[in-house]
Amino acid sequence: LIALFIPLMAQAQLYTELAETLFDVRPDFDGTEVVLIGTIQTPIVRDDIELRVEMKGPPIAANMFKNESVGGIWMQTAEGRITIPSLLIHSHNIPNPNHEKLIQKFSQNISQPIPSDALEALVAQLQERDQLRSLPAGIHWRSGTLFKTRLPIPSTAPMGTYSITTEAYHDGELLGTHQLTFELGRGGIERGLFLLANEHGWLYGILGVVLAAFVGLGTAALANRR
Repeated sequence: LIALFIPLMAQAQLYTELAETLFDVRPDFDGTEVVLIGTIQTPIVRDDIELRVEMKGPPIAANMFKNESVGGIWMQTAEGRITIPSLLIHSHNIPNPNHEKLIQKFSQNISQPIPSDALEALVAQLQERDQLRSLPAGIHWRSGTLFKTRLPIPSTAPMGTYSITTEAYHDGELLGTHQLTFELGRGGIERGLFLLANEHGWLYGILGVVLAAFVGLGTAALANRR
């Protein structure tokens, strides 16, 4: 069985592509969607293949609190900070995927173990914002071995680099995987300034001082002419 299984795995090739790789966030941004198209080359018939697409957002920091009695008064005190995925969405080509796998994957991407009640609170908060969800039958087969899915990005999603991982399974065994990334952020000049401020803060600060000096000199020159 092993000898027959290995060449079957070697013949499976999974390819995916995004319709867009840069999404512009403007002040009136109310969400968008990512369109992914893919194909798989394998001798297995497509009806026996399970597809799963995972979109994960950039990590964000979250403050953890605990309730404790201080002088007979119950108060919330800071317990620390953790890092969590800002968004996690699973899309499937089957109608009844295991939702617990989504919660398990979210838990695995938290920077450190947290109590179950804290995990439930985080899950509920992200689900309310549509930043943690599962899409049953969200992947559709097209002609031959082509497939397509649409992944929604809510207006609450933060800017940054997002990853999309596509996996194909047969009888629970991984056939192939493919990963892509895209950017959710400001476009044009705004994007350039945003990246400069976040990635090269010292240079952004120097340019700001120089620009302020030029503006001051220009204002003084105009005043002297009057």
